Amino acid sequence: MKKLFPIIATALTVVSCHTGKQAGKPMLGADRDRHGCIASAGYTWSKVRKDCVRTFEEGIRLVPAHVKTSVAAYVIFSPDQERAEVFLPGQKKHPVLKRKGGIWKKKQYILAKNKNGWILKTGGTDVYVSPQK
Repeated sequence: MKKLFPIIATALTVVSCHTGKQAGKPMLGADRDRHGCIASAGYTWSKVRKDCVRTFEEGIRLVPAHVKTSVAAYVIFSPDQERAEVFLPGQKKHPVLKRKGGIWKKKQYILAKNKNGWILKTGGTDVYVSPQK
């Protein structure tokens, strides 16, 4: 019996560590998307960079133009600056705007730079702007 107890204890330890879950929750980092990006670490897939990015570190932060809130949008540019991907709060799809002269456009979206920073328009209305310093 004395020899059996260490074997059972070891087996239980191995089985409990192997499940990959703690109290019914997935382990941190176990939430990779189809591109390998780990959402729990703040990463999301960028079409224009073809890589996992943290928008809040690598993107240009824009705040709502007319509403005082902490919910921001982010813009990530392709390495050649020809395309801009817009990460809007609450949206899973991120429009990719193409450069035309000094602005980036796609359907109702227009991204431009002015003396105060960046501005994102939808349907001709300013919706996101660079935060005031």
